[in-house]
Amino acid sequence: MARCAHCNTLILFGGRRLGEFRFCNDRCMQRGSHLGLVDSLPPEVVEAEVEAVYRGSCPRCRRAGPVDVHHQHLVWSAIVVTSWRTESFVCCRSCAAKLQIVGVFACLLLGWWGLPLGLVVTPVQLIRNVLALLRPDPGAPSNELWMVVSATLAEHLAAQRRMQRLRDEGTPGLPIAEGEVTTMDDPSAGPNDTGGRDAMVSAVHCPQCGQEFVGNWLADGSCPLCGAASDPLDRS
Repeated sequence: MARCAHCNTLILFGGRRLGEFRFCNDRCMQRGSHLGLVDSLPPEVVEAEVEAVYRGSCPRCRRAGPVDVHHQHLVWSAIVVTSWRTESFVCCRSCAAKLQIVGVFACLLLGWWGLPLGLVVTPVQLIRNVLALLRPDPGAPSNELWMVVSATLAEHLAAQRRMQRLRDEGTPGLPIAEGEVTTMDDPSAGPNDTGGRDAMVSAVHCPQCGQEFVGNWLADGSCPLCGAASDPLDRS
């Protein structure tokens, strides 16, 4: 069964489509509209970023990877109400195992107390957690990690285009400084166009003002809005 590309809700029937992506409703499709840019991303940029995430340190414990997408399956019940969901995490195998063990105990303690679905869904979620714990390491980035990285890069590209559009419209408060990193106006730039590729991979989050920028950091690594210094490769 398909899941919403934005909120990950299971889609039993209907939904909305945007290219190869499915959404549960118009609101999710609007929020996930940046996914329509995935096909315009240069393959070498996506591959490089997937490898960087996979070989990098875990976002949760900061220890060495490999890092991939892992799942925790949960269920709780109360008399006639039963709710279940699957949470996705980008983390190392050790952190994933801890989350899945918590999922097992959560299902055991909270899942059985509803009729009739509690008795049906709880063993399913338990088995899914156990299978996730026992899943062998594939030794390569999963397709899900490729999708997560592609979606993140597409979101950054959409933010880049929105900021460029605001600048073109003369919106105040968006400084353009001499020496600014080149923006990526053409996402289909060739492999020799390092300016566009570097601008995309260098997406950062400013720890001072909380804004995210793609290709809008000054040459000295400072935020164009508040001037705070940050590493252009910082993905925090």
